[in-house]
Amino acid sequence: MYQGHSASGGMINLIDAVGGSGSIVEGKQYLEHVSDKRHADADRAGALKDQLDKQQAALSEKLKAAQDARDEAAQQQDRVQTLSTQQHQAIGAVVAGQNDYQSKLNSLIAQKQLLQSQLSADSAEIAAELARVQSPPYGDGSLIRPIPGGVIVSPFGPRADPFTGQASFHPGVDIAAPCGTWIVAAGIGQVVTASDQGGYGNAILINHGGGLATLYGHQSAFAVRTGDIVAQGQVIGYVGSTGESTGCHLHFEVRINGTPVDPVPYLPPSN
Repeated sequence: MYQGHSASGGMINLIDAVGGSGSIVEGKQYLEHVSDKRHADADRAGALKDQLDKQQAALSEKLKAAQDARDEAAQQQDRVQTLSTQQHQAIGAVVAGQNDYQSKLNSLIAQKQLLQSQLSADSAEIAAELARVQSPPYGDGSLIRPIPGGVIVSPFGPRADPFTGQASFHPGVDIAAPCGTWIVAAGIGQVVTASDQGGYGNAILINHGGGLATLYGHQSAFAVRTGDIVAQGQVIGYVGSTGESTGCHLHFEVRINGTPVDPVPYLPPSN
C-alpha cells in the first residue's frame, strides 16, 4: 500500500487519503465511471470521425462529379463550336459551289449560243454550197441507212438541247454507234466537202443531184476526199464525237435544195 508523508512529516496511507474503506468503493466507481465515459467519448469520437469520413468521401464524389460535369460541358461546348464552325464552312462551300455552278452554267449557255450561231452559219454555208453545185441526179434518189441497223436516238425537229436543256431545233437525226463504226454513203453521189465544219465537227457532205444531198457529222476520220464520186454503201468515214457532240454517234441530215428535212421518210426501216 502506498504511503505518503503528512504535513507534519508523518506517514499516511491511501485509505486515509480517500476517506476510509467506504470511500474506496466510491473512488473505484468514480474511476470506472470516468473510464466508461472516456470509452464512450472515444466511441462517439470514432463514430463521428467515420461519419465525417463518409461525408468527406461523399463530398469528394460530388466535387468530382461536378468537375466531370464541368469538363463534359466544356467538351460539349467545344464540340458545339466545332460543329458550328463546320456548318458555317459547309454553308460557305455550298454557296461557293452554287456560285461556281451558276457561273459555269452561264458560260456554257453563252458557249452554246455561240455554237448554235456558228451551227446556223455552217448550215447556211452548206445550203449555199449545195446551191452552187446543183446537178442532175446521180441515181434514182433512193437512200439506205448510213449505219446499217443503227438506231435513231434523237429525232429531227424541236428538242431540248443536250448541253443546256433549252429548246432548240435538231436539223437531222442522231444514230447511236460506238466510235470507229463504219459510216457508208446513203446514196451514189459526189463528195462536196470532207472537212471540219464547226459545230458539225468532221463532216462529209454528199451531193446526190436533183437537189438531194446528205450530211454526215461528228466523224472521227474520213475515208474519202472532197471531189470523190462514191457508190451507195461505200465506206466514207468513221463514227466519232467531234464538234458540238456529247458522245460517239452519227449526226445525219437529208437536205432538199439546201434545206434540212426529216431523214426518216427517205430511209428504209431498220432491221
